[in-house]
Amino acid sequence: MTSVLYTKRHDNVILDPNEFDKMLKETDLNLTNFFADMCAILIPRDRSPYNKNDDRKKIVAILYLMAGIRNQHVNNFKLELALYLAESGVTCDAINALSSAGVLVTHQTVYNYKKKIADEHPIRVKKYFDEDKNNLCIYNLDDYHNIHENRHPDCTSLSSAVHLATCVAKSVEKSDPVPIMFNNKSVHNPNNIDASIVCEKLINQYQYCFDLSYS
Repeated sequence: MTSVLYTKRHDNVILDPNEFDKMLKETDLNLTNFFADMCAILIPRDRSPYNKNDDRKKIVAILYLMAGIRNQHVNNFKLELALYLAESGVTCDAINALSSAGVLVTHQTVYNYKKKIADEHPIRVKKYFDEDKNNLCIYNLDDYHNIHENRHPDCTSLSSAVHLATCVAKSVEKSDPVPIMFNNKSVHNPNNIDASIVCEKLINQYQYCFDLSYS
């Protein structure tokens, strides 16, 4: 089992018991009955069906941890769990304590993983637009602000005020990109967001949509 999970250490963690069992069977025929046998050993026979299903999920986590003991490179489950706890506000010391118990990776590993993602992000974005430069790309920006901050700092944060900008780009295949110049006019509006155009469109094209009764 450890060898199987090692070869799939870069894949997404499989937490669904049925999918986990299927993955083991498809990868190594010698593990055909392995998960079922582990469940039979660890789960009491008199458990209710609901609790049995819940216990099967726990066994998946246990097997990931067991594989991590035999091979320290099988740490994708521990990394995913550490990332979740770090984003939930768990302190560095708590993560390192659980790492010493063999449940999580260290906080330094979490930091290195997040830094690697941040460093690779601009490269991936550039690659995406280079590959789709001949297609129309629709770019959406969601700028989110939450100014209702917590005035009582805790051990992990000084403020709960949030500014989050989410950017989503979608390539439209078989659609030509918008030309920078059209009829000797730039596609870019020098006024950036022209309030007069926005108001005109809202009044003449969209106002009737908001006048409809819900009854």
